Amino acid sequence: MAGYVSRILGTSISGLNAQQAKIAATANNIANVNTEGYVKRDVDLSVRESSDINGLQVGGGVDVSGLIRQTNEYLEKMLREAKGDYQSNKIQDEYLDRIQSIFSLGDDSITTIGSALNDFFTAAGDLAVNPSSIELRANLIAKADSLCAVLESGYNTMSTLQNECDQRITTELVTINSLTSQIAEMNVTIVNCESTGEIAADARDKRSALLEKLSEKISISVVEDSTGAINVSLGNGFPLIAGGTARELRATTNVGPGTEPRSLDGGSLNYIVYDYTDGLGTEVINLTDLIAKGDGTLGGLLKIRGVYATEDASADSAFKGEGTLVEYASRIEAITRSLLTDINTTYLGLNSIGNPTSADLDGNIPGPFGLFTFDGATDVDGDGVVTTTDLDTLMQNNNYGSFSRFIRSAVDDPSKVAAARADDPEAGTLTFSKGNGENMQALVGEQLKNRSFSVGNFSCTNTSYGAAYDELVSRVGNAKSASLINVNVASGNLTTTQNQRDEQSAVSLDEEFVGLIRYQRAYQASARLLNIADTLLSEVLNVL
Repeated sequence: MAGYVSRILGTSISGLNAQQAKIAATANNIANVNTEGYVKRDVDLSVRESSDINGLQVGGGVDVSGLIRQTNEYLEKMLREAKGDYQSNKIQDEYLDRIQSIFSLGDDSITTIGSALNDFFTAAGDLAVNPSSIELRANLIAKADSLCAVLESGYNTMSTLQNECDQRITTELVTINSLTSQIAEMNVTIVNCESTGEIAADARDKRSALLEKLSEKISISVVEDSTGAINVSLGNGFPLIAGGTARELRATTNVGPGTEPRSLDGGSLNYIVYDYTDGLGTEVINLTDLIAKGDGTLGGLLKIRGVYATEDASADSAFKGEGTLVEYASRIEAITRSLLTDINTTYLGLNSIGNPTSADLDGNIPGPFGLFTFDGATDVDGDGVVTTTDLDTLMQNNNYGSFSRFIRSAVDDPSKVAAARADDPEAGTLTFSKGNGENMQALVGEQLKNRSFSVGNFSCTNTSYGAAYDELVSRVGNAKSASLINVNVASGNLTTTQNQRDEQSAVSLDEEFVGLIRYQRAYQASARLLNIADTLLSEVLNVL
């Protein structure tokens, strides 16, 4: 009898302890229902090993085995990926919204590159009808000035956005390095704690929250080892975090001789690297292209800013990158270069042997950069005609970076506009009839003429000025539309994944209240059983 009573007492006490642990865990869950990053917890119970009493095993009660974090690594992984995808699409959409405003889509009251081109050619057509009109000559100069200004403004906006992206990349790296350092510290804390058999629940919660923040910045792969530490790597397996060690990413403009990428404004852009020499820069691994292929704000910024291969880092590398801003700026630059070459050449009115035959009101023949020019403009090869070769040489020799930033009208005096062409272009002495507007008529013909546009990685053929600009506008509009769809899809996916994860890991007050009542009833039952055992023992003692 005494053996059974002692077993009842022991079992009752174990039940009291177990239900107290359950209630304590529930209380902690309720207290942290609004704590960011908190994962709900439960107490793991196991059957206590029983022993024979008179050949009968009636059970030995219950043991508290440990604490359980209600988490699912697969759902955690999916949530990290969803957050990275959303942040990447979101930041791209933000920049595309700003880029779209440059082209004033849907607002016909604002001068755009397309409308400025139309106005310029219209002014040339008006002057062709009345070439002696000073007012119409002044109007052509004004429209040329306006065209140059809108090309410069559009291009400079792209350039400014690119530099902004580059600066934000540097800022993001500071945040990323801080997060990886904190995660490495949590690894050490968790390993030290769990080596004693405990569960480092608070440290694991904090580490999970840090991982989510890191995944919003950069695409990562996470693997936990047998000690409880996690290893975090990039897409190519590069270890960003290994146990208690975090590798710091850095921004640098140079990863070797001659590899400095040129920005759209003629400056320099950063690569993202890991420096094995801890700041000396003598042995680095370039991770820029890899990160750009991933998600997170860093991947999104690189996709917008542009990524440059080290082998393309040369004098004109501003247009050899792969990225949204580089692509659109290249198209603007291509139009600018066509004005400097094609339009200037037409303005000369070359005869069969390549000599100019146009002239202004005073009979002066324009130079190679007679209608559109820039500071330092020079006919490099001295053949009297501006070619793409001349521009390429000027860019390399004078560090222009681009010509859209400097283009301007070459004429400021209406009488200096060369509206006429010689009556006999092949004659040794050129003569011009009164009312001759043939040079302006030739310019008007250039508006719809199909030509080639090519800068950096961008190239198209058999396209007019209007078609080239319309294609650019269409491309921007389509990209913005697709970007908005991508953001909405990514947002919906994030919400769905977050809800799925929260069903597993977040605290539900309803569930906790139900559990609390159940644990309380079990505790009361164990206490009641303890009283019964005490009564039985007292009766035995009274009998004796």
